[in-house]
Amino acid sequence: MWAVLLVAIVVAFLILKYRERFTVKYGNPFDGEDFLSFDPEAKGTRLVSTTPDTCPLSKPVLDAGLCYEECENGYNGIGPVCWANSKDVGIGIIPDLQWYKERTTSWGSIGCTRGRKFRFSGYNDCYEYDIWKARQVCSEDRENVTGLCYRKCPKELPDRIPGMPYLCAKLTRGLSYGRGVGEVPPIFHFGA
Repeated sequence: MWAVLLVAIVVAFLILKYRERFTVKYGNPFDGEDFLSFDPEAKGTRLVSTTPDTCPLSKPVLDAGLCYEECENGYNGIGPVCWANSKDVGIGIIPDLQWYKERTTSWGSIGCTRGRKFRFSGYNDCYEYDIWKARQVCSEDRENVTGLCYRKCPKELPDRIPGMPYLCAKLTRGLSYGRGVGEVPPIFHFGA
């Protein structure tokens, strides 16, 4: 009896120490599955497995030794947090200056409305003159964000991450959300 217990302890210790992936799956050969397979990636239903392939179906993702729920589409999990997948669209460039002429009206130090004349302490006329102004212009493939021209976000990732305008994402649940506390996987798992 003690010998069997000692052998079981040694086997469990070796499995934990080397973290070998040991999985036995069974499947339906008519659906293209192997009847019996030892490959963890094979199609079929898990019959027996050892860590790290022992996460329950409710929390199937193994990350840093703990089992977590899967993140929603468009998010990537790191520990207990799901972060939005993002794409770098490059650094912003300084916009070009486009000069244009604007007609303005002036009347001494007070000013007047175009087309109307005022009389005030000796002034009886408004003066119109042209001034040159500049506006910032980005090329067609870029847009002005916080005073710099950044490439436009792709259609599948339409939102810019706040404070990081060079990153585009699809923020359906915000930049991140919690996916719950991780669960320690059991050493052995029997069944699906």
